[in-house]
Amino acid sequence: PYVMSFALTWPDLSQKDYVAEVKTLLGMLNSNFDLGNLYRVEKNQEAGQKYIFRGMICFYPGKHYVAFFYNTGKNCWIYFDDDMIKEVTSWELVTQKCIKGRLFPVLLFYESESLLQCYYEFQ
Repeated sequence: PYVMSFALTWPDLSQKDYVAEVKTLLGMLNSNFDLGNLYRVEKNQEAGQKYIFRGMICFYPGKHYVAFFYNTGKNCWIYFDDDMIKEVTSWELVTQKCIKGRLFPVLLFYESESLLQCYYEFQ
């Protein structure tokens, strides 16, 4: 697939402070993964297919959602919160915003590296 998404669930957010868990998760997200290391795939079928983290939907307790997505054209992260859209210059600042704002990643999006290569070939 060209795009993969992963849904995450969190235990009852009112019962515990999950700062350490969120920080650990965010430390792992801004990286690539090989589909063959995540799933068992047949030889020559998606083996070695690499995916790049592109964005996430986050939940704020109180039933509010925000999103962060990477914009390759601007080379920065974009923060979406209702009608407010802001550029965030680095993953470190995204992480800080999530920790300080008690934002919990609930939906992760990855893009196939091969799709990205096709995009740049047509530019």
